[in-house]
Amino acid sequence: MATFRQLTVEECISIDLVELKRQDALCDGKTIRLPRAFCRGADKVAEIVIEVDLSNDGCGRCLRISGTAYGQRINQQVALVAVPMRFGGHKWFITCPRTGGRCRRLILPPGAGTFLSVRGWSVPYISQVVDIFDRTHRAMRKIEARLARLSKYARSYTRRRLRQRLRERDLLLEQLVAARMERFNLGGD
Repeated sequence: MATFRQLTVEECISIDLVELKRQDALCDGKTIRLPRAFCRGADKVAEIVIEVDLSNDGCGRCLRISGTAYGQRINQQVALVAVPMRFGGHKWFITCPRTGGRCRRLILPPGAGTFLSVRGWSVPYISQVVDIFDRTHRAMRKIEARLARLSKYARSYTRRRLRQRLRERDLLLEQLVAARMERFNLGGD
């Protein structure tokens, strides 16, 4: 029997305003074009151009997305909204074409033809659908990756702390497996 695995946000193509801001694409009075390529494994699944138009001409502030994704042609325009912040400045949001609500990220699931917000597509994040075993394995992989990235000049305290966290996750995994085996009466007695 095949099990159904739900699509998650992390598996979708996404356009995130935080990333665009980090690349200085959200500058008042300017129009900036950013070409993007998205890959899944070794396969290129999308080539799009994101045009951030914050110029003061008559067309308004918008985000234009054009290109191909999953073999379909994409040509979409969504509104950008600047919300004043409490102590000055403003924060940018995208208006979701489906819900009309403000969001900071647009996603495009495989096979879809338009970018919408996470809520607009009703797609969960991976952390909302994994069980405790997967969360523990994921945490262990993140700790191992962080240990591997550490500089040779990193403090020994940092290395000890990360190794201790890895041992704690490993112990938790052993306890979970033991509890599951006991639950199903597979304890070996």
